[in-house]
Amino acid sequence: MAKAVPRHIVLAARRDPDAPAVRRRRPSPLYPLYQAEWGFGPTAVTLVFALYAFGLLAALIVTGSLSNRIGPRPLLIASLLVGSRR
Repeated sequence: MAKAVPRHIVLAARRDPDAPAVRRRRPSPLYPLYQAEWGFGPTAVTLVFALYAFGLLAALIVTGSLSNRIGPRPLLIASLLVGSRR
């Protein structure tokens, strides 16, 4: 039987100040806007979402092995620098 997650951990996760930032980086709320502005049909939006998911998976696989080779700290610094450039 699975153990229940302690209540204080659940409450801490809900109050995480970084949670809104993580939600803002999700592209899926943009897809209806793309569909309306560029005239994409439902199939095109589904294809765009699928390509995003496969691209994300590929990036995770590449950076995961890269992290094993050069270490997580340089990748974390690089990701913070790339993420802070807008």
